[in-house]
Amino acid sequence: MGLAEEALLVWRPLIYKEGSRAQSRKDIHFHHTAECYANTGGQKSKATPIGAVAKFATKGHEVEKKNLAEMAMDYGTVYVASVSMGANYDQTLKAFSEAEDYDGCSVIVAYSPCIEHKNLDAMTHTMQHQATVAASGYFPIYRYNPMLKRMGKNPFVLDTKKLTMGVDAVLDNEMRFGALKKRDADLYKKYRSELDAWVRERYSKYQRWAALGHEDISNGVPLTLLYGTETGTTEALAYRVAELARQRGYAVRSWSAMRWT
Repeated sequence: MGLAEEALLVWRPLIYKEGSRAQSRKDIHFHHTAECYANTGGQKSKATPIGAVAKFATKGHEVEKKNLAEMAMDYGTVYVASVSMGANYDQTLKAFSEAEDYDGCSVIVAYSPCIEHKNLDAMTHTMQHQATVAASGYFPIYRYNPMLKRMGKNPFVLDTKKLTMGVDAVLDNEMRFGALKKRDADLYKKYRSELDAWVRERYSKYQRWAALGHEDISNGVPLTLLYGTETGTTEALAYRVAELARQRGYAVRSWSAMRWT
């Protein structure tokens, strides 16, 4: 258990799950994302960023990570927060306070430094690194509160007000990215460029949401992607299509056909 979880254990109810679904009842789902299966050996997961080396992704993960927070926001009735305690301690506490006050399901996604990231500082400056991931846009912090929408206000608050450094500040300190640079410099450059573009596009989207509101970006019926998969390939493709649609302002929901079989 990391420092963030220990500091926040005073809040109840907390449910530590990676795959929980949004519900109408009052629960706080706290997701500490290490961007891999950290407790089983560092295998890649749907939260692994593009270009990161992990077990079963020795040449770097091929697609952008799943955005759990945005998937929860698409419901429109779930309180959602992205937090990184080293970036903004007060914002982290405010998110938990707002989640506890919210009469419904809440999802809080917290950046969690992990030994599988292979930080060059050997995990000795994790709070500073948590600040870096937010300031670079790699892991921006924000809050989405449906209660504000009921009051006629914008429910989306972008707490990373501006980007003060580039994504290289994160990549240069994590050997899960640097390992690919040593093995295949050209592939590293390709993934690095794609990750940088994805980070900037996502932040621009969040700036629009902060100015216009999450729901005001798309006026139509949310796009629903229904997929079936045995090997995980179709699921990865569905998340990729969903992310591309979100970057263009669509509200998207992805559903597995296995839920009805």
